[in-house]
Amino acid sequence: LSGLDVVVVPSICYETFSFTVLESICEGVPVLCSDAVGASELIDSKCIFPAGDSLSLAGKLQQAARLGIARASIPSDYPLGMDEQVMRVDSI
Repeated sequence: LSGLDVVVVPSICYETFSFTVLESICEGVPVLCSDAVGASELIDSKCIFPAGDSLSLAGKLQQAARLGIARASIPSDYPLGMDEQVMRVDSI
C-alpha cells in the first residue's frame, strides 16, 4: 500500500468497516471512499463521495491530482493490532 498515490474504496453497499481504509491510513496513503463505508468516519469529509456517484468520485480524483489529498491520522490510542481488534469486536 505504501507505494500507492491514493486508495479509492467505491463501495455501493453499506459496510460496517473497511480494513482497507484503516491499513491505508496507517501506511500514510490518502483515501477517497464512498459514504457507504463505515470507516469513512476516519477520514476528512472532503474525501468522501456519495455511493454510486461516479461524477463526484471523478471530481475528487481531479481535485486530488491538482491539490493533493489530506492524509488522515489515527489516534495514538487506537488499537492497531488485529488481535486487539478481534477481541473488541468479539466482546461486542
